[in-house]
Amino acid sequence: MKLEEKKKLIEETTKELLEKMGFQATVYIATNVSTSEEETSEENPISVELQLTDSKYLIGKYGVNLSALQHILRVIIRNKTKERINFNVDVNNYREEQKQAIIALANEMGEKVRMEKKSAMLRSMNAYERRIVHVELEKMDGVLTESVGEGEDRKVIIKPTSIGDEFDL
Repeated sequence: MKLEEKKKLIEETTKELLEKMGFQATVYIATNVSTSEEETSEENPISVELQLTDSKYLIGKYGVNLSALQHILRVIIRNKTKERINFNVDVNNYREEQKQAIIALANEMGEKVRMEKKSAMLRSMNAYERRIVHVELEKMDGVLTESVGEGEDRKVIIKPTSIGDEFDL
């Protein structure tokens, strides 16, 4: 399926689902400018941006409803095409703002760990949020990151490289 066909399918399906749910939203579909037909991947997905006045119900606490909406849309589209189309859904730029907040937290805590030479544990995070922390702190000298815990209680530990495998929490 061509990129333009994928984008049209995602847009129409999203509008239809939101209408059935009782939401009126403006739907924007975007890809990275350099994205070609075969380049939509985990690292370079199609973006679905929803704009609406009352977004709290679609976002939910900590973005749980937004993640569920994205999952449902992916399932519906997969059933329509039998092709796996990678796309991310955002509402009123919520995910981008959360991403920037997580990056800021990661850098702040990374600097603290580096200065104090004492490990720190972040709050429970989903896989996407943990990945942001790992990728961001990979760039920082003097710290290592590790995910610990199970399921929804999974957290990132940031530790100074001088401690090695020991945790001083």
